Amino acid sequence: MSEPAKNDVYFLAVLRYVYLNPLKAGLPDDITSYLWSSYLEYISKLKIVNIAFALNLFNTDRDKAIKEFKKFHALPNNGKCLDIVKNLV
Repeated sequence: MSEPAKNDVYFLAVLRYVYLNPLKAGLPDDITSYLWSSYLEYISKLKIVNIAFALNLFNTDRDKAIKEFKKFHALPNNGKCLDIVKNLV
């Protein structure tokens, strides 16, 4: 079952859930080593993903946005996606 991301905070929570899910499953050692993820496109190797929308939610300066994006994905979330805190970003 899927539902649309109704606001930016929910969108980011879902994005984070998707990128951290392989880690929870024990597939990669870290988020950057999972080959089937577009996470690296957000932080270094842009190929086909339009990353502007998500990164602009963190900062309009690309370098600052990437730093914040990395910090956001490093925060502990206890395996929860839908328990969103208002000031998550």
